[in-house]
Amino acid sequence: MIVEVEAFARLHMGLFELGQHFGRRWGGVGVSIKQPSMRVTVNTEGSEKVEGVDVEEVERVVTTLSRSFGREFKGGISVDSGIPVHRGFGSRTQLRLALATAICKAMNVECEVHSIAEILGIGEVSSVGTHLFAYGGFVVQLPRQANRTGLGSFIRLEFPEDWWFVVAYPVDGRGLDEHEERRLFAALSPQEPLTCMEISHLILGYLLPTLLERDLTGFGECLSILQRLVGQYFASAQGGVFRMAEAVQLLRMAGAKGVGQSSWGPAVYGLFGDRLEAENAVSEVRKHLGDNWNVYATTIVNHGARVSVRP
Repeated sequence: MIVEVEAFARLHMGLFELGQHFGRRWGGVGVSIKQPSMRVTVNTEGSEKVEGVDVEEVERVVTTLSRSFGREFKGGISVDSGIPVHRGFGSRTQLRLALATAICKAMNVECEVHSIAEILGIGEVSSVGTHLFAYGGFVVQLPRQANRTGLGSFIRLEFPEDWWFVVAYPVDGRGLDEHEERRLFAALSPQEPLTCMEISHLILGYLLPTLLERDLTGFGECLSILQRLVGQYFASAQGGVFRMAEAVQLLRMAGAKGVGQSSWGPAVYGLFGDRLEAENAVSEVRKHLGDNWNVYATTIVNHGARVSVRP
């Protein structure tokens, strides 16, 4: 049996409820995008070897699943990933979930995506990437009780497929890894109660209604405000509201309706109303940033990872 899983990157648009003032913590907002993406192939008849990127991570996933299911996986694994690591796209989450999904199919083990995530320890802080792997579209992860683990509850909405994002990130830049993130959260003070309330109100009273109403200008404006408030909380750890402030400003000047930084960056993005606007912005931003940056336009994905099985 050959199992292929195609998974897509996500833009993480911010965490909220970072103060635990109501006994809950770590909500999040994000959207699934077409580019970059990755493909994992598992062949039960293939030689027992791993091909592609991040061999150690693949081997950790295989070992964890084998122990959990009490069955050893044997076969070939190939990873063709275009999602760069530690740039803000959730590459590790997508790799782990894609690989585990493929192995479960190959081993004929029934296991839902959210169960897989818990087995692999995914989503300690944000579960946005897991929900997007499963369903795509636009996701609001609702804050969990502070003493609870697991993925928690979420809201999932369709995202307009005629809205475009321009994404930019430096080729040699990188954001935080999981260990660095854990240390940072341990060191940060709780977010001020009024700021927590303002962000939650923005999401409920502005971001969600404008998305449901397909109000591009309103959604973009709210997204920019949300990103500024979230960025201010992390400014001391990342050198400012945005790690790549110049790129964010260039996206604004190129006509973006909303701007932000995905997760810890360095990837930043701007929201545009159609393909032509986005492509013109790509040319303008790329001209200023130079050859050491990847700048491209992409749309969103309103479905989860694609799984195919063949003899």
